[in-house]
Amino acid sequence: MTDATAPAPAGDVLLRVENLVKHYPVRVGVLVKREVASVKAVDGVDLELRRGETLGLVGETGSGKSTLARCIAGLHPVTSGHITFDGRDITNLPRQKMQPFRRDIQMIFQDPYGSLNPRRRVGSIIGDPFTVHKIASGDKRKRLVQELMERVGLNPEHYNPYTQALLAAAPAADPDEADSRQRIILVGDVPSPLLPPPGCRFHPRCPKAQELCSQVVPPLEVKSGDPETHRTACHFPVETGEDLARAADMLRDRAEPGLG
Repeated sequence: MTDATAPAPAGDVLLRVENLVKHYPVRVGVLVKREVASVKAVDGVDLELRRGETLGLVGETGSGKSTLARCIAGLHPVTSGHITFDGRDITNLPRQKMQPFRRDIQMIFQDPYGSLNPRRRVGSIIGDPFTVHKIASGDKRKRLVQELMERVGLNPEHYNPYTQALLAAAPAADPDEADSRQRIILVGDVPSPLLPPPGCRFHPRCPKAQELCSQVVPPLEVKSGDPETHRTACHFPVETGEDLARAADMLRDRAEPGLG
């Protein structure tokens, strides 16, 4: 038997997620609520992340990526499964016991307007973690914040041009590059997490879906030509630029029946 409280040796698995399930109950009633169904946000996820590695999860809106991250970070309790970080079981830890892990497990939200308050100063926002985790205060905190800003290419003098000004200074995307990209816009509704379809849950709106997709859940595996670290759950994955072009044409035909 291993000691689950002992940290893992350097180079070993830092994060392990085993059969993670997160279902949200659907309740009805006014005075007495009863559960009538459940939303299957995450349904049996396994992954390992070693020290120094970067892991990317790709999927449609509603596929459970953010929910999985929130469960790992301890922001949402899990329905079942296990989360191990640095050799310690952190599954559904109480808030007080999860606090020591907050310095190492954090979320960076993709929407800057949802993460940054335009009415607060840049230095104040970046310095919050130093205060929350009791790392530094006063002049030391200011120095550390300015060092971080310089490391990521921000002028340390901006410690005090409000966040709103910083957001406004962000460069716009290259219009020529944006025009050259071939966008693939999916049609149809996102699969219902209450009543997911059989087989691959995204086959109703996939341009490459075939009968197999509606019958068999695609396994997560390494596809031909991909590196060992790249795994895909798809019966007919996109592999070439020609595939992307065909997929775009098929989606265009679905969106505009009778045209073309």
